[in-house]
Amino acid sequence: MTELAEVLELLHRCVDRSCTIVAAYDQFGAKRRDVLVAGATDLRWREVGVSNLVGRSRMRIWAKQPDQFRVEVWRDDALVRLAVADGRHCWRSSEGQIAHETASLSAMPQVTAPPAVVDPGPLIGALRLEVAGHVVRAGRSAILVRGRPRSGSTPSRHEFEVDAKRGILLRRTVWFADTKLYEVVATRVDYDEHIPANVFAGPARDHTQAPV
Repeated sequence: MTELAEVLELLHRCVDRSCTIVAAYDQFGAKRRDVLVAGATDLRWREVGVSNLVGRSRMRIWAKQPDQFRVEVWRDDALVRLAVADGRHCWRSSEGQIAHETASLSAMPQVTAPPAVVDPGPLIGALRLEVAGHVVRAGRSAILVRGRPRSGSTPSRHEFEVDAKRGILLRRTVWFADTKLYEVVATRVDYDEHIPANVFAGPARDHTQAPV
């Protein structure tokens, strides 16, 4: 098996390689977030996660197979984005205001999926990938991978650092022409640790926070 084939297998089966993932990332978003880059449309991540935030922020992720996750995005000391999936429902909020709730996780998969850094499989079909080397990120050995869109004329390029054992993305950078559009870099990753059940509990609801 070639090294590229191994990387594709890592990305495709990433979600099967860890019972739980607890990760922290630093993020950077440029001002041109209205530009949709082929192979990277999930940069907006369903109004939570990377979303349309400009500047620097921090993202924390808890994920448990098969269908539980929590994502927090912090700017300075303020929680500005939140997504929680408890196995049946998913909530998204922006600075405390619940924006969406689904009755079923399968009802709107594009809304209820975790960020691509911990579920990178969909990237395989969108990009032509090549192995470019090996690095160490957040104490983990990683494979450096570069990619270009498979179709279209969008002048974008992509770079990933793929955990060599687990397949999640330890770094993801996207350029549009010569401008860095987005970057997310892991600062800490732990696998197969116990996550308390209340981490995946939905936010409290009352008449001021009715689901849309």
